Amino acid sequence: MPDETESTLLATLAERVGIAADYHDINGTRHVTTDHTKQVLLKIMGFPTDSSAALAAAIRDWDEASWRKPCQDKSS
Repeated sequence: MPDETESTLLATLAERVGIAADYHDINGTRHVTTDHTKQVLLKIMGFPTDSSAALAAAIRDWDEASWRKPCQDKSS
């Protein structure tokens, strides 16, 4: 993911964790989720968003979490 822009990485992480890229209100008006909103929501959720490297690492960690879970030591 080193070629990707910070905005693309932000969008990728937001999508992975379930933040909608856009939505339609009751009147049918489409609203786009801004990068700033995605960044704030991700920070609240505990993800680092201060650099492209941090976003790339968070995406990698998110993607690897499901296969790492069974390997965790349950004895502690």
